[in-house]
Parts: sequence; C-alpha cells; structure tokens
Amino acid sequence: MATLQERIIAALSKKAPGAVCPLCKVSNWAVQPSIFYHHEEFSSGSTTAISARSLPTAALVCQNCGNTHFISLTVLDPSLLRSR
Repeated sequence: MATLQERIIAALSKKAPGAVCPLCKVSNWAVQPSIFYHHEEFSSGSTTAISARSLPTAALVCQNCGNTHFISLTVLDPSLLRSR
C-alpha cells in the first residue's frame, strides 16, 4: 500500500500537474510526510480559545526557495483522511 505522502503526491499530480512556485517560477516541490492540523483561534479581550475544529492540510514546500503552501486535504481528496 502507498504511503500517505505518496497518495498526496498522486492526488496533487492529478489536480495540479506541473505546478510552478509563484515566487521563483520553479517546479520542484516536496510534500512533507505528515498531516498538519490548523485550528481556529478566537480572542475576546484577554481570553484566547482554540476551537476543536481543525483544517487538515499537507505542506507543499518549494525545494528551490522554500515557499510553503498548505493544501486542504478535505478538498484535495477526502479519502486521504479516512484511510491512513
């Protein structure tokens, strides 16, 4: 069975073939092997709370300049989240 990283790369290859970095115009990306969860933060006066809701993402890093994009796995391919 393919690793999560391999499955993310396959999904990105289908939906964004030949993606070019908007900063350096190079197409040399690496996908980090972990899922990153972004949580909502709410502030009210001196109190800060972090929501239980999260956005699961994959980090896509340009290997030329380091520009980093977080791609929503919920949109890219929800099946990536069901079978890890």
